Amino acid sequence: MVRRDPKTGRFASGSVIETQGFTEAEAMLLEVPHKTNQALKKALRKAGQHVVKRAKQLVPRPGYPGDKPDLKPLRDTIGVEVKQGETIYAVVGPKRPAGAHGHLVEGGARHHSWGVPTGVMTKPVPFIEPASQDTKHLQHTELVDNLKKALDNIGRTTSL
Repeated sequence: MVRRDPKTGRFASGSVIETQGFTEAEAMLLEVPHKTNQALKKALRKAGQHVVKRAKQLVPRPGYPGDKPDLKPLRDTIGVEVKQGETIYAVVGPKRPAGAHGHLVEGGARHHSWGVPTGVMTKPVPFIEPASQDTKHLQHTELVDNLKKALDNIGRTTSL
């Protein structure tokens, strides 16, 4: 069959495949990105749980210098949250408001009295970064395994 290319106006030889009448296939193809995003979010959440578990082992027990006794223990505030902006990503760390001081424990802090530095420094006790490094292999395995399983499932459910 010979037809004109609608964009260039030139004659195009070969066969032309039209997708009119394939609404079911088009609908299935439109579902794939949504299902893939859902699978990625689930995989990221599971991978993040490995970091959470290790961070809870590394975080100092209640009563450390700078502890907030009126708030939940810092270890109880550590969690994973999956967010979507331009990309999909997981955030692992202490949740606010109870864990809002987690970054001070992780990186250390200078003490102030009425806005004036006292010269006292709380020693840093890193727990999120080491937890992330310690579980890097587990995170990768979890992501790959979950995404493979999800993509196989998507392939089965969207096949024609």
